[in-house]
Amino acid sequence: MKALRTCAAAVCSVAFAPVVAAQADAAAELAALKAEIARLSARVAELEERIAAPVEAGTAPDAVAVAAPAAAGQGDDLAATAPPAAARAPASADVAALPRGPRVSVGGRVKLDVVFSDTSRGSGAIGDTLLAPGAIALDATGESDQLDWSARASRLWLKSWQTTPWGDAGAYLELDLLGSGGDQRVSNGYGARLRHGYGELGGLLFGQTYSTFVDVGALPELNDDGISAGSLNVRQPMLRYQHAVGGGAMQLALEAPETTLTAADGRRLSPDDDRVPDVVVRYQRDNAFGQWSLAAMVRELRIDDGPAGAGDSAVGAAASLSGTLRLGVRDGLRFTGVGGNAVGRYLAFNAFDGGRLDARGNITLTPMAGGMLSWQHLWDEHWRSNLTTGYAWADDDGAHGSSNESLYTVHANLLWSPVAHTTLGLEWIHAYRRLVDGRTGSLQRLQFSAVHKF
Repeated sequence: MKALRTCAAAVCSVAFAPVVAAQADAAAELAALKAEIARLSARVAELEERIAAPVEAGTAPDAVAVAAPAAAGQGDDLAATAPPAAARAPASADVAALPRGPRVSVGGRVKLDVVFSDTSRGSGAIGDTLLAPGAIALDATGESDQLDWSARASRLWLKSWQTTPWGDAGAYLELDLLGSGGDQRVSNGYGARLRHGYGELGGLLFGQTYSTFVDVGALPELNDDGISAGSLNVRQPMLRYQHAVGGGAMQLALEAPETTLTAADGRRLSPDDDRVPDVVVRYQRDNAFGQWSLAAMVRELRIDDGPAGAGDSAVGAAASLSGTLRLGVRDGLRFTGVGGNAVGRYLAFNAFDGGRLDARGNITLTPMAGGMLSWQHLWDEHWRSNLTTGYAWADDDGAHGSSNESLYTVHANLLWSPVAHTTLGLEWIHAYRRLVDGRTGSLQRLQFSAVHKF
């Protein structure tokens, strides 16, 4: 009898071994999926902060599909575009079913930044709070070992939306405290600054938000609210129309122009003589591996009263390719590549001017290019890391010696989100700047940030 029981036990162990192994694999996979679901839940609240069109209707012009894994862990400014609802003529049944008034919500974030930099541009320099790669102090200049405490990157937003026979109608207003003025002696108060302020109806957007040339969904998740060397980041007034095309979204925009030129003596000029809007067209599409976006821009640079009263204008173009790429459950890439002779102020916080002005007042456009690559890894449902590098350069043999020639930046961080709306993280930043005349500047920075969103 004992031998029979021993034999039965052996047979059972052999028969059920594959089942036990399968259960172990399933448990491991379930744990990974739970971690990803927790991360996605955290990002839903983050995405909500950027969406101004009806969340319930699911057709916000500046929203991404939050159920897609690509949304996990993306940065604070998320505004990839989804196809809008088609405008249609009102019908009596539709009108009767519409809500009688707009829905309004308020939100924002509180953010503390503690930033230690081994070099500084001096007292009150905004570059001690936000990274501006094209403006870091040159070697043997500026101040050393600067510690900056700030809550200026806190934000407040207000949005309103409602359903209409012509599509979803909404408005979005967002402010932060990175405006001019203020002091650190008593109140640490600073002026409010408009980040976004726009309205929309169906596929039409009007007001100020991120340029159509910027793929916000591809921006890396950084503690620093500045920008990496190879990234695009411009917010400005515009008139934009979006329509669903071929499984993606096509956007056409007329945006506020602004000419920046380098004078023959090296000074930066902003003549404010623009007469033609920047024209941007962009196509974005999602796929099984992430999303990609292709954009093109044409713009005019113009000065009406240059040296000796002469004026000139020049028309240039630029193009960009950007997107996100999912690499399994826990990893993802974001990328941006841009080039052309009219990139100018759109790249790296206007580290390069759009063109230069000679002594006769003639404009020469400046060819330039840049790129950014960011890898994100989710350690578990609470911890994640981002490694980001960017590079940008201008190709102009006749540029003034004080003009920026090339930039690169490296960011590495470790972020902890104990709950969905709160993140604490530490980030190391290295930035390098080289001028045409060979002078260089470098920056080492360590930044602790704590953010709570409401």
